[in-house]
Amino acid sequence: MPDFDAWARLSLWEQADSLVGDATIVIDRPAGTSHPKAPRFIYPLDYGFTLTA
Repeated sequence: MPDFDAWARLSLWEQADSLVGDATIVIDRPAGTSHPKAPRFIYPLDYGFTLTA
């Protein structure tokens, strides 16, 4: 069972590191590209998701 008390004591960046530490990050819409359904919307940052094992 996860130790939620230990998780709560971590800083924001430590929590983020633990979430993506074992994940594969996929950038499917790079910064500067347009949205496929709303071409006037340009992504200012890379947009993607994580794949976990």
